[in-house]
Amino acid sequence: MNLSAVLPLKFEKGKTNSFEQCKLLFQSLLKFGQNLHFEEFLVVTPKQDMASIEQELELYSAHLPLRFIDEKNLIPDAMNRKGVGGWRKQQLIKLAVSSIVRSTYYITFDADVLLKNTISNEDLIINGKALLQHQHKSVRPLWWKGSAEILKVDPEMDTLGMNVTPAILHTQTVQNLKNHLSQMEGRTWINQLLLSYHGLPKSLWKKSIPWTEYSLYYLFLSNLGKLEEVHQLAKKPVLVSSKSVWSTVDFDQWDPTIAFQQDKVPFLVVQSNKQIPIENLRDKLSPYLN
Repeated sequence: MNLSAVLPLKFEKGKTNSFEQCKLLFQSLLKFGQNLHFEEFLVVTPKQDMASIEQELELYSAHLPLRFIDEKNLIPDAMNRKGVGGWRKQQLIKLAVSSIVRSTYYITFDADVLLKNTISNEDLIINGKALLQHQHKSVRPLWWKGSAEILKVDPEMDTLGMNVTPAILHTQTVQNLKNHLSQMEGRTWINQLLLSYHGLPKSLWKKSIPWTEYSLYYLFLSNLGKLEEVHQLAKKPVLVSSKSVWSTVDFDQWDPTIAFQQDKVPFLVVQSNKQIPIENLRDKLSPYLN
């Protein structure tokens, strides 16, 4: 089954240095992704960063079908809007790419994801259905309640939802979701989602409503009754390892050997916003990625 990938990326130094961390993602894809074939690998960046990012990632272009996209072309309504920061732009980008993706499914990446086991497309898309890793909605209840409010559906908080990046999305379903959002009140889907942000007339401002791309996607698909038409549902980890690192304390005590050699779930997250020094991260990971 054909599969594409999307990675929102910004060129930055200091702070979380997610750009340097993304090189570890690409190293992991080269080491463990020999049987993983992407129709396209979309790297979505601010225009001012694109030349630098293309140059820095040139090494990986020989092995991966990288295509660099100006974020402004995907999410024009979100540009120069007060309060729309990097995390929110990433979420919009992961929905917006469905308009240009040519494959049936696409997988979402962030710079802090790693591939740690050898896998193929057939391991991720089984009998034409993409893996979807469940997570209970009680883990992040505000996301589910906010998304349900936007979609005007019942959040069904006592049921399972889906986990976060990396996730595999059905391209046509994301398109249908965006069309649905646009038809709700006659705005573009981006403006519909950004009603709680500055930029539209004050009369349209609403109390801030939390949402994510995944909670919107899952609720939309679930309410259509089509989850199992396009996804293989899994209650246990099948995409994101439980051996992921979510804090600096986790990292200090983390043994990569367990994650890379004993745990068979393909992807790992070492969360970039915890400001783990990139040198420390390289030191721990280099024996497994080189």
